[in-house]
Parts: sequence; C-alpha cells; structure tokens
Amino acid sequence: MESKDMTGVLFVVEDRASDKHPNLTGNVLIKGEKYYISAWSNVAKSGKKYISLKINEDQKKQANKPTENDDIPF
Repeated sequence: MESKDMTGVLFVVEDRASDKHPNLTGNVLIKGEKYYISAWSNVAKSGKKYISLKINEDQKKQANKPTENDDIPF
C-alpha cells in the first residue's frame, strides 16, 4: 500500500501482550519521510476518552541508524 504525502494509516493491534502495548499502530508520510505511529486508548480523570500518540522515524531506518560505537575501528 503506497501512501500519499501528509497521509497515513493506523491498524488495530489484535494481540496486545499487555496494556502498555499500543492499541493501534501504523505509519504516516510527511514531506517524503515515513514515520511510525503507536497509539493508546486512554480515559482522563474527568472520564473523557482520548488517544495518545507516539511518533518515531520508520522502524527500518532506526535499525540501520549508526550508533555512537559504529566508528570504533575494532
């Protein structure tokens, strides 16, 4: 599935191992850069429902990102 710029998708996570795992995950394309989204359903103290988000660089990019130790010659 190809995304258009400034659009994205979220999918329901069917097999959450714990309440700390997101309810929804997906990605969004912003100015040609792909970002990974995690979303949690929550309830405020007032009783009002809301969704909190965490946005990271796409997971594939993070796996290839150099670390501080990558330039050590041994």
